[in-house]
Amino acid sequence: MDFIYCIILFLCFIKINRSQDIAFFRCNNDTKTLQFVFYGQPDKFYDFYAENKGSTCGYRSGAFVGTGSFSDAFILTINLSQGLQAQSPDCGVTQSSDNTVSLVVVAQSSCAGPSSTDQRYVSSCRMVIPSPAPNVIKGNASYACIAPSTIQLTYFRPAPEQIPPADVYAIGNKTTCSKSIGTGYGQGLESSPYVMRIDASTSGTSCGVLNTGPSVYSVVVYVQQYPTVLTSEDSAYTLTCNFTAASMVIIGSQILSATVSPPPVSPPQRTTAASLSVVSGSSSSGLRTIVVGEQIRLVAQLLDSPAVGLRIISCNASPGPGLLPVIQVLNSSG
Repeated sequence: MDFIYCIILFLCFIKINRSQDIAFFRCNNDTKTLQFVFYGQPDKFYDFYAENKGSTCGYRSGAFVGTGSFSDAFILTINLSQGLQAQSPDCGVTQSSDNTVSLVVVAQSSCAGPSSTDQRYVSSCRMVIPSPAPNVIKGNASYACIAPSTIQLTYFRPAPEQIPPADVYAIGNKTTCSKSIGTGYGQGLESSPYVMRIDASTSGTSCGVLNTGPSVYSVVVYVQQYPTVLTSEDSAYTLTCNFTAASMVIIGSQILSATVSPPPVSPPQRTTAASLSVVSGSSSSGLRTIVVGEQIRLVAQLLDSPAVGLRIISCNASPGPGLLPVIQVLNSSG
């Protein structure tokens, strides 16, 4: 009799559990996937979706598999192997500094919209997510030595890039020999390469051309990708030509037939935002006031940019705009 009573209690226990909803998250650090699993009574909910991402990461948008029953659970699988920016599907997964992965899934009760009867499930697991490779700007450059004394550079950024470099100039001679002041022609895109021609016999001085030997001339040209700042995505090219009769060889002759067109009046420019702040010497906290003798550091940041490096030049400190004294912190060489 006691044995039969225990069986009845066991069956009742199973029945009670099956009437409840069960939801949990699974993190797989090997496959870099985050899963949300639900089974129970899905019919009492209108939709399941990642918070604020219903159109790309919801049951009704096709991101879930299964029926939600005990034998066929609802499963949402998010692939994070390519980094947070490339998560698939886009569920708005975020990650804190301690590698805690965050995701909120909402079980919406009514088709009328969110309500107080909705259920919210919050993930709390840790995963090391790979960082995406930096967006390195690629450019094609070639030059030619054209008799009797012309050095010609051709530069362009390959398609589908639609924003030309901010400037191309001879190092040390930006104000007299640069794309920004009208030297050369073309935008610097594949559809309109930028061409700079330097005549070593006449304009060589304004472009800083050096005579390094009998009929041998050299100049360094700098390609600056962003306005106002120099970054590691910039490039410098040393152009050297020997104009002796015995070595009149044109280098990179394919550029002589390049199709170019005049640049537009206002070509698009790569926008950047930079900040410069003063922090204490022992931490990263910003300072509004400084005690004389206190050790400080200057922190420069390039905002909203894929650039992976930053160089600051010509930095001065003063009590305010137009006020003295002016103290030079960094010169034009950084």
